[in-house]
Amino acid sequence: MALIEGDTLIFSVELEKLQNNMRHAPLFDLAIVEGILKAYGYTFGDVDHIVIDGWHPRRDIFRWGEREVHLPRAPYIQTPLGRDMLDASPNGDAAIPYISYPHYAGHALGAYCSSPFASARESAYVLSWDGGMVPYMHYYDGEAGAFVNVGPLSSIVGDLYAETAAGLGPFSPDPSQWETLGTPGKVMAYVAYGTEREPLMAQLEDASARLPGLDDANILDIYGMNLDFLRTIKGTTEFASANGDDVMASYHGFVERMLLESLDRITSANPGYERNLCYAGGCALNIKWNQAIRRSGLFQAMWIPPFPNDAGSALGTACCAMAALTGNMALKWNVYSGPPFRIPAGVAGWHARACSMGEFAELIHRSNEPVLFLDGKAELGPRATGASWPRLPTAP
Repeated sequence: MALIEGDTLIFSVELEKLQNNMRHAPLFDLAIVEGILKAYGYTFGDVDHIVIDGWHPRRDIFRWGEREVHLPRAPYIQTPLGRDMLDASPNGDAAIPYISYPHYAGHALGAYCSSPFASARESAYVLSWDGGMVPYMHYYDGEAGAFVNVGPLSSIVGDLYAETAAGLGPFSPDPSQWETLGTPGKVMAYVAYGTEREPLMAQLEDASARLPGLDDANILDIYGMNLDFLRTIKGTTEFASANGDDVMASYHGFVERMLLESLDRITSANPGYERNLCYAGGCALNIKWNQAIRRSGLFQAMWIPPFPNDAGSALGTACCAMAALTGNMALKWNVYSGPPFRIPAGVAGWHARACSMGEFAELIHRSNEPVLFLDGKAELGPRATGASWPRLPTAP
């Protein structure tokens, strides 16, 4: 959850950074929200607008302590596709009045509002690509103060990256054994063992070209169409007999080529648009694709926030409301806006004592063990990434 006051981020807290929770810990209990607000000196009554991230309808049930609360949310991606992604009506009759924006809109607004382009009032392309959706592009016109719907780059959903690896290399074919949100990062590293095979990439390109373009009629079916496409491809003789490491590397290369060709096509078709790019969504964690975009020279500047995946969804959803309700597009924020480090008490097997620098030096010398310093507030973003990235030029 995140709190914005005026144009300033007060905090953004991911549950995975509280009480040693698991990565990607969900938040479906409003009592936890109350507790976090209280820890920062706020109550629900102090909040002018409560905003809930969009998702799939099956995730509309929340808890409030012992009580069950039904809070219908905006979809993962809205229809019609041409509708303004910030067009949302308040749900004033709910247990708590709230507004909800589509999930992909949170990624898009979180990326742009946190970017140097927003603070400079510059225009920029905004690409949002999450696991359950196709890569979707908008363009923020800084002069007009409005988003232009550019459309999808392709019909490939992000989750296919991990699905392709199922049963290959060290990755189990059993979906119950997958860490769905953690697998793509492992695959990204593992493809270094494989070699991109042009015949496999050509077959992927040919088969993917037969996927229908995303439209309002198939938006709910495009994910299943992607799975059918992958099953067909993996069942061919060429793929079934190929080295698994090469299959993963070839799929990685196929997507990279698709990204670059699509971005080239879009930028070439819009010569009057500024060549700035903001990029967010789970797929924006793929540093190899990001590097390829950066090196392509298609953009003069590129911004990927340190919270591109769902770790930034609360912040991004709050930015949706900030932009829609106040017209402000530039968020003032600090990467150290996460929960403060608290010294745990009474952890079994551990003890605490004061330690001088001399004693500390002796401890390191005698134990020859690494030391971790924890102090202050946590950084924003997933645990595996570092601090905020600066505005990136295209030159290395």
